[in-house]
Formats: sequence, C-alpha cells, structure tokens
Amino acid sequence: MADSQPIDVQLPAIPDQIPQPTLQSLCQSLGLPSGNVREIHISLSHVTATLYLHDRDGRKIRYGDDAATTIVSIPIR
Repeated sequence: MADSQPIDVQLPAIPDQIPQPTLQSLCQSLGLPSGNVREIHISLSHVTATLYLHDRDGRKIRYGDDAATTIVSIPIR
C-alpha cells in the first residue's frame, strides 16, 4: 500500500453558537411552536421533531421523571 498524502479539507464558515431567537424563528418557520419542541433533526428529505405532550389544559404530561414526548416526521416536498 502506497503512502497516502493528507487531504486538505476546507469547511464552510460555521457559527460558534446559534442565538435562542434564531432557533425560535426556525421552529416558527417550520410551523412548530418552539415551546413544544424538545429536538429537531433536519435532513434533505424530512424534518424529525421530538415534541412535548400536553394535557387539555396545556400542561406538559409527565412520564416518570421526565416529560412525555412523541416523535413526528414531516416530509419535505
């Protein structure tokens, strides 16, 4: 096996952090109330979101020591 040379990789600019208002705007743009979102995963074909479950009075439902959640997958068309 021949010695391989290291590959010079250039990454695009990546922010050090994302401000909370930007995340809230992203959730709003996706049609998801930011207060209901626990996680968001975005791919080129769909958005997967973990959402908190609430009772009829708007209170988060507990599940053991944590909040109850559900996972939804929203296709991108």
